[in-house]
Amino acid sequence: MSLDSELMKRHGAISYMHQYLSASSKAELSSALGGQTPQIPYDAVTTLMLPNLEVFQAFLADPENLGPLREDSKSYAQAGPGMVQIGWGEESVVVDGR
Repeated sequence: MSLDSELMKRHGAISYMHQYLSASSKAELSSALGGQTPQIPYDAVTTLMLPNLEVFQAFLADPENLGPLREDSKSYAQAGPGMVQIGWGEESVVVDGR
């Protein structure tokens, strides 16, 4: 089990997804979209869904997030500006067509 999975379980994460965007997959997607869609200038996207804002705040303050997980992210995370999008509210999720 990875370092972050226990942290996610402890905070009741609904989902945690990390997608790598290789140059070849970006090129393939660009071609499929006719080269008309701008692509993000990053090589990975992480999506974390938690049950509410209070849990998110607790996650941010968790010593494991502040320590080993954040230290580990220095080996792959971009040092410069990135993009963070935060939203909360009701959401519909479809898994396996249901």
